[in-house]
Amino acid sequence: MNATLLKILPALLIAFAGCDSDLQLDTKAVDMKCEDNPLHPDCQEQLSASEVGDPAAESLPPLLSSFALANEGTDGYINKTEKLSSLPAFTYKPIPQVVASYSSWVTQSVACDETTVYEQTELPPISLLPDTDGPYYVCVELNDQKRQRKAYGRTPMVELDATLPVIGKVQPLTLGAQGTIDTIATDANLAEVLWSKKSGPGSVTFGTPAVAETTVSADAVGAYELQLSAKDKAGNETLLVVHMTWDTRLPSFTSLALANEATDGFINGTEIKGSLPLFTLTASNYETLKYSEPLLITEDLVCDDSQTYSNAEIPIASDLVADGTYAVCVKLINKSNIATYGGSVSVVRDTASPVGVINFAEVLADKLLNAREHAGQSLLANFSSTETELTTRYAIIKSTAACENATYDLTASSDHKNLDVEASYRICAKASDKAGNVIYYNTGPFITDYTGPSFLTLALAGDAADTILTYTETTSINPLVTLSASDQQTVGYSIEASTETCDRNKTYGQGTPTSQSAGIATAGTYKVCVQLVDLAGNDTYGESGAFTYVVDVDQPTVIISSSQTSPTNATTLNMTATFSEAVTGFAVGDITVVGGTTGAFTAVSSSVYTFHVTGLSAAVTVDIPASVAQDTAGNLNTAATQFAITTDHTVPTVVITSAQTGPTNVSTLNMTV
Repeated sequence: MNATLLKILPALLIAFAGCDSDLQLDTKAVDMKCEDNPLHPDCQEQLSASEVGDPAAESLPPLLSSFALANEGTDGYINKTEKLSSLPAFTYKPIPQVVASYSSWVTQSVACDETTVYEQTELPPISLLPDTDGPYYVCVELNDQKRQRKAYGRTPMVELDATLPVIGKVQPLTLGAQGTIDTIATDANLAEVLWSKKSGPGSVTFGTPAVAETTVSADAVGAYELQLSAKDKAGNETLLVVHMTWDTRLPSFTSLALANEATDGFINGTEIKGSLPLFTLTASNYETLKYSEPLLITEDLVCDDSQTYSNAEIPIASDLVADGTYAVCVKLINKSNIATYGGSVSVVRDTASPVGVINFAEVLADKLLNAREHAGQSLLANFSSTETELTTRYAIIKSTAACENATYDLTASSDHKNLDVEASYRICAKASDKAGNVIYYNTGPFITDYTGPSFLTLALAGDAADTILTYTETTSINPLVTLSASDQQTVGYSIEASTETCDRNKTYGQGTPTSQSAGIATAGTYKVCVQLVDLAGNDTYGESGAFTYVVDVDQPTVIISSSQTSPTNATTLNMTATFSEAVTGFAVGDITVVGGTTGAFTAVSSSVYTFHVTGLSAAVTVDIPASVAQDTAGNLNTAATQFAITTDHTVPTVVITSAQTGPTNVSTLNMTV
């Protein structure tokens, strides 16, 4: 067996009773096979006691025997009382030639290894546990000084629970029939609760003794002490003693219900002046009664003999001296001088008015409401406050009216009928808190203006005045329209197709459009849309007459012709100038004639013109130079091909001759003409 042990790599093995343990090694880990590592806890049954204690086993590593829960820690819990113990919560069986060192109490998150401080030679006592509830253990370092081996581990875990169960308060009970004890017991490790009779003249019956809230009754008249025990798993125990008076002859208290100004549970700044009782008492079987002063309460009211009862009347609103929550106790006394106590429902004195601020909404940022805004449904104002549970209503009134006399709605909307007339208005906010305190806030004045600007004149001008805009004219900066209007704050222009509608859906720019405006890009018929906007934002739209943009870069040509041909003996040439398209600007003075005089100029049409040339020379030329006429697009004409003709106004003469002379006797005359 020793030969087997010599093969064991140094390993530190810890076996704990009743819980898992952490194993930390200061050498390299090895596979836990019993043939190589028989000291592993799972292999302990294979070792005899003699082998474990064999001094000849020179390489035997330290072996930590069982830690066991002990003393106050036996059940795995340490309660409030047990935490005072000076004993450890564990027992440890020492190992010969092995020294054990201990850490202080540590929480579950601490790893037990060489980084932990081991300063104690004894297990720390229970009393040194920290004050915070939770799971704890002690880290252990085993030092085999002979073989210079160390092992690390921990003890079993104990749960510190030094917190006592909590039991809700119970007012003294006065019962003449079975009643309910209304309480609750709470604890993270609650184990059991149990009711019992501590003292009293008769037997007490609990409906469910093992439940905190239960029914109770007694069989004999008198005073009783009832005890509720609440224990947790650690053994902490809390005891509650409840005083109960059992007397079927006792006065019966039913309620002190809210009444008059206090009916809604509040006394506000107006109601504080009231003189009527704040409560209505419902009770029976009493001979006399007394009320306490109004009690300013911050927790549940306890009405018992610890209160002072000196008032014969129920308090009124003015008895509440400061804002806060109040209640009243009543003491009912029967003929046997046995008292029953009761408490009222609480009432809150709240006399402070709500505090807040009202501001115009975005639509009234300019303090003007125009016709389009009035037609919408925008909120005109907002009331804000740091107080909660406020009720706010709104009213729209003339700026000279009072908010207190207004009719209020849920919101102040821009389409409210009160705004149908142009005038100066303001918005009121009525803020009410839960107590009914009311305060009024109002905005400054704002103006409604529904009348838009007016057009006086809007006409085509400049290059578009003739309703035609030519290609060449688009190089000019002449305005396309002239405008005269009233009440406008801004003017916007947009060039649109003549079939479009001028309205707010168009994009309007500043500055009067000119012949070279970008909106005129292709041939077509256009108009100028104009937007007038006043200070309130009312807008009016108008449009100019239509004009046509002609994109024509072809120059007109002209042909000169005549009804006479060359040569001619005519004294007057009938001339015609025929242009390739309609032109304007062509006049008799534009015709150049050499060898004659121009006259009788007639425009047969916009493209055909006639004229006469008289006073003819032998050679006549007629010219029409370039750029003397233009078409509708403004293109100037090209020069005509010169017309030339020759004239002959000389009368011919004739000479008749004959070869014969007279007298002659020939029968035939040979004549020459």
